[in-house]
Parts: sequence; structure tokens; C-alpha cells
Amino acid sequence: EDSFYKSEQEKYFFKQMIAMQLRKRLVLFKKNLLKNFEIETFEENFLGLSVFLEYFHNLYNLKILSKLYNKYFICDL
Repeated sequence: EDSFYKSEQEKYFFKQMIAMQLRKRLVLFKKNLLKNFEIETFEENFLGLSVFLEYFHNLYNLKILSKLYNKYFICDL
């Protein structure tokens, strides 16, 4: 029983960490975009965000991350 609750606490902790990292990355992305737009920096930051979202929405199957990833990073060609 104890290990079950410990596992749930760890999952909650990691989800909180993911949310904080995502917020931080989005703020830095917006800040760099507004401060000085350079295509190389934009591409690098955008790719970093897409990899971050793709990895964690697949790892934890979180609904909100899946929505963000599908909305902003999936392109129908």
C-alpha cells in the first residue's frame, strides 16, 4: 500500500515539474521572439518546445499536453 501512495506522489511531482518547465520554455520563447527575432533562434526554440511536448505527452499521456502538441505542432500537409 505504501509504495502505491509513494508512486502517486512521485507522478504528481513529475507532472508539476513538467508544467513548470513548459511554462519556463514558453516564457523564454515569447521573450526571445519579441526581443530580437532571428530565424535560427526561433527555429531552435520552436524545435526544443516541440520535442519537449512530444516526449512528455507520449510518456505521461497527459490530456493538456496532448492538446497543446496537437494544436501547435502537428501539421496536416
